[in-house]
Amino acid sequence: MLHVVHLAVPAASHYAAVAKGTTAASVVPRNDATITGCDLVADLDDDPAQQLVKQWGALPAAAEVTTERSQQLLATVRERTPGMDAGQPHGDCGDHTTFLYDEMGQAVENDERLTALLEDARDDLWLVPALALQRAESGDEDDESQRHHGPKRASLTCHECDRERAHQFQSVEEIPDETWSGQPIWECRVCGANRYGPDPEST
Repeated sequence: MLHVVHLAVPAASHYAAVAKGTTAASVVPRNDATITGCDLVADLDDDPAQQLVKQWGALPAAAEVTTERSQQLLATVRERTPGMDAGQPHGDCGDHTTFLYDEMGQAVENDERLTALLEDARDDLWLVPALALQRAESGDEDDESQRHHGPKRASLTCHECDRERAHQFQSVEEIPDETWSGQPIWECRVCGANRYGPDPEST
């Protein structure tokens, strides 16, 4: 997981906001090469991990921007986004400091664009939080991880979340120790923690 992002979409209802958020999340990776996928908070089986709650507070499935919760989320977005007020990037996001996208999956990175978004919305504007995902690419076509062609997702117990979560297969361990070398590595799709897991071909 890269970090949490928010999709600002005009909608007439909570249901419509989540639906539009789903569409926006699907096109974000086309516009932002750093992100390879987005999972809506609304689609998670459980509440977001405590690490995310500490950074953002409670993350709703969707909330109108007029609500206090959305205003708090927008304030955090503006604080963390260079170009919005005097905000400076911080946290564990590395060089990627885009936290807000519009319904077309385009980045909202300055106050002028945010103001226009708020003023031009045909319906009420909603914030739909999502987990931005980033997949590490391998340049070696013969990499051991490419030989695992089974299912790439599994429900495993996350040691960080301390509960069963959806996990994504990442790669296989490559270390001199024969005991662990070749072990499949899985990543929690909620908190991003890694763990050893079953071979994808056997799940």
